[in-house]
Amino acid sequence: LTEFQHLHGAESVFLLLSEDLKFPATDGTLPLAVVLNRFLSNRIAEGLWDNALTAWKSWRLASSLSGQGLLAPGKETQQHNLQQELRFRVSAQRTGDHAFTSRELASSMAIAIHSLCGWHGAVRDHQLDILCILQSQRFLMGFKLGSTRPFDSLKERCRVKSSTTLRPSICCTLVSASGLNKMDVTASRCLVVDPVCGSGTISQVCTSMCANTFFLNGDSDPHALEASVLNCQGLQQGNRIDFVRWDVSQLPLRRGTIDFIFADLPFGRRVGSIGENHSLYPASMRCFQQVLRLKGRATLLTTMKKLVLRELKSHEEDAHKGWHWNLLAQYGINHGGLSSHIFVLGTTSLTANTVVEKESKEKQNVRVASLLPQVRMELALHQRCGSFDFDVELYQ
Repeated sequence: LTEFQHLHGAESVFLLLSEDLKFPATDGTLPLAVVLNRFLSNRIAEGLWDNALTAWKSWRLASSLSGQGLLAPGKETQQHNLQQELRFRVSAQRTGDHAFTSRELASSMAIAIHSLCGWHGAVRDHQLDILCILQSQRFLMGFKLGSTRPFDSLKERCRVKSSTTLRPSICCTLVSASGLNKMDVTASRCLVVDPVCGSGTISQVCTSMCANTFFLNGDSDPHALEASVLNCQGLQQGNRIDFVRWDVSQLPLRRGTIDFIFADLPFGRRVGSIGENHSLYPASMRCFQQVLRLKGRATLLTTMKKLVLRELKSHEEDAHKGWHWNLLAQYGINHGGLSSHIFVLGTTSLTANTVVEKESKEKQNVRVASLLPQVRMELALHQRCGSFDFDVELYQ
C-alpha cells in the first residue's frame, strides 16, 4: 500500500467496501436514512464490512508500528486502541439528478452507520474516514487509507486560490492525457501555454512532472495573474514560467510556435456565462489551432461537451480553409460534482503545413499595437514581483 503514496493522479487512497450499479430507490415514502440502513445492513450481513474493517485496522496498526505508509503515525495513532469504539466521518460526492443533496447523503449514511455499528460521528477528531460516491445510479463506498504525497507542497503551501482553482489531481490528469510527461524534451525546451491560467495550478503541476519546459501563463484578469505569479515562485529549476495578460481568443503568439496548450475553459457558472461561451469557445479553439506546432496538442477541460463537439464538426467541414482539428482522446471526469470532459486535440499534418506555408508566403509582421498592452502588463508584473523575463522571440 505504501507504493500508492507516489501516485500523481490521485489525492487519496481508499479501501473499496462496496460497489453497486443500482443505488437503492428513494421515492420519498421512506426517509433516506432508513433506505441506507437497510442497504448497509445487507452489506454487513454479506461480510464485506467486517473484511474491509479488518484490513483497515491491520494497515493502520502496521503504519503506526513501522512509521511507514500513506498516513504518518501521530500521537493519536500510537495511543489509540483500535478495538475501542471508532469515531468516524462520512463525506459524499454526487453527480446526476437525485432527490437529495450530497450533504443529505453523507448525514443519512452517518445515521445508518451509527445505528448499526454504534460508532460516534466526529467531524474533526475521527479515526475512520468513509467516502460515498454516487454517479447517477452507480454507488461506491470505501474506507480512506491516506493521502498521496507528490503534491503535498501544493496542499501545504500558503497558496493564493480563487473560486475556480483546480485540484492538483485534475491538473495531473490533464498533463497525463496530453502525453507531455512521456515526451523526451532533453534536446530542446518544450513550449507550453495555459491561456486561462487563473491561479496557475496547471503550470505548478506540469513543471513538477516535466523537466525542461517553458511555460507561459496568461489570463485576462490582472488579479489572477498576480496570484499565478505568487504561486509559481520557488518552482523547480530548469523550468521557466512567464506571465502575460491577454484575450484567450486573440493570443499574440506566432503561428506554429507552441507545443502544448492546457486550458480550463470557463464553465459559464462562476466565470462568464453560457451565452458568452457560445462565442468564446469557437474563437478560442480557432486561435489555439493557429499557434500550435505541427503535431502539437491542446488539452481542454470543460462541461460544455456538445459545444466543443459541434465546433470540432464545424472545423472538419472547413478543413480546406485550414481550420481542422483531430480529436485524439476524450475522457469524462467528476469535477467537484460536475460532469466534466477532457478533450485532447491535435493538428493534422495537412492543416499545419497549410498554415505554415501561408505564413511564410504572406510574411506577416507583428501587430505592435495589439502587443503593447501585454508588454505593459509584463513590465508592471516584473516591477512588482521580479520573477520572470520577457521573451521577445516568442512574440515575433
